[in-house]
Amino acid sequence: MNASGVVESHGMDSRAGLNCGADQTRSALLDAAKHFFALNGYEGTTVNQIVSRAGVNASLISYHFGGKKGIYRACLEKMGEAKLDAAKRILNPPRSVDELRSCLSLFIDELLNWYGEEPELTLIMLRECEIGSSAMVPIFEKTFLQIYGALEMFLNRAKH
Repeated sequence: MNASGVVESHGMDSRAGLNCGADQTRSALLDAAKHFFALNGYEGTTVNQIVSRAGVNASLISYHFGGKKGIYRACLEKMGEAKLDAAKRILNPPRSVDELRSCLSLFIDELLNWYGEEPELTLIMLRECEIGSSAMVPIFEKTFLQIYGALEMFLNRAKH
């Protein structure tokens, strides 16, 4: 506030601050949710556990994700989308055998590192596959099947 009582923005847009806060809230909710979903599974996790760990109001799960099912899907989608991004970035048509080896090695390293960096999401995915959950099917089709397709196309192009 200046001497005239006018609030000065110092070049910052207050809406940007609100968006930043919303992004931080969303991220805190996702981090808390993946912790409990990995630990307890979907059924064993409560909204109260998630919001307590995230330090936010329970209504924010509905606001950001549409409810418990939505935040669960968002956790699974995060995993699939990260791996799909890696496939798109790395699996470009190789121009030589050395480039083929290099791209495959980089892709495998990227996936293994991601599994190590996100053990909770890895555990959630493995649990979903083990129980044959229907929650995983649309996410699997949207991301993991596309990763397989990108890898298959990469290898087919490498043959030529």
